[in-house]
Amino acid sequence: MQDPIVSISTIRNFMGNAGRNTCNEYLYQALLDADEALQRQIAKDVIKNNSTSTKTYLCPVCKRTVIKGNNYCGNCGQQLNTSKIERKKQMKLKFEGYSDDTFGEYGVTGEDVDNCGSMDPIQCVVDAGIHGKLMVIGQYSKASCSNGCWMIGISKVEEEDVLPDWKISLLQGDMEYSPALELEIQDEVEVTLTWYKNGRKEEFSHE
Repeated sequence: MQDPIVSISTIRNFMGNAGRNTCNEYLYQALLDADEALQRQIAKDVIKNNSTSTKTYLCPVCKRTVIKGNNYCGNCGQQLNTSKIERKKQMKLKFEGYSDDTFGEYGVTGEDVDNCGSMDPIQCVVDAGIHGKLMVIGQYSKASCSNGCWMIGISKVEEEDVLPDWKISLLQGDMEYSPALELEIQDEVEVTLTWYKNGRKEEFSHE
């Protein structure tokens, strides 16, 4: 199938060269209709509908209501692009180290563990239920050739686990001696963090 943009260009070049006076009136109108129909095959971003249910959009051309899941406007036939408005919000968990003894998650919960300068590893199990789980591990200097920096990595929680398909990014942390590990998880997913200090579970009060 010909690209609609190319087809539109061809029609407009023909109409421009031929001119309305030399074209049969019916042919000219047919070309105008074809031009308009082809333009509707080029997807346009839908408009968020703020006045009614979240299950509808507005067509960007005729402004009529369109039910979610439809790729075309039922009124004018415009092809619709819903990818931008349907992009799911992501929760970003950010793990990094401070000083020589504190490792925590500072993007959402603000939870951290202090190992009192022992240089022992601090572990955090990130559990999203059916959406997956993994372990984030932070250790100061001892595991990285005594370089005075934090090492941050991940592991499976259990051998048979399948690693979740979350976006994982390695960034510069707030302090020059620590990287930051960022996990992006869908915002509507319930996530629990369980902390360990060198394998011993830490308890948090969430009052």
